[in-house]
Amino acid sequence: MEVVIPSEVACCMALQRQSSLIERIKEAPAGDKQLQKFRDQVEDGLRTNLIIHGDGSLRYGARLCVPKGDVR
Repeated sequence: MEVVIPSEVACCMALQRQSSLIERIKEAPAGDKQLQKFRDQVEDGLRTNLIIHGDGSLRYGARLCVPKGDVR
């Protein structure tokens, strides 16, 4: 956001907010044996329909893989 006021000093600020649910989903696969198996297969190059995203989450295309349990 930028605010411009004549004859005043202006500054630009950014605010980023991320849901804690996404963080919980990214942490939960360690307890899900099936998702851990899929992650291992991706790392070994045996599964190409899934990716490990830059944020560390396991994804199927643009979809986040959600483990069974509390977060689902």
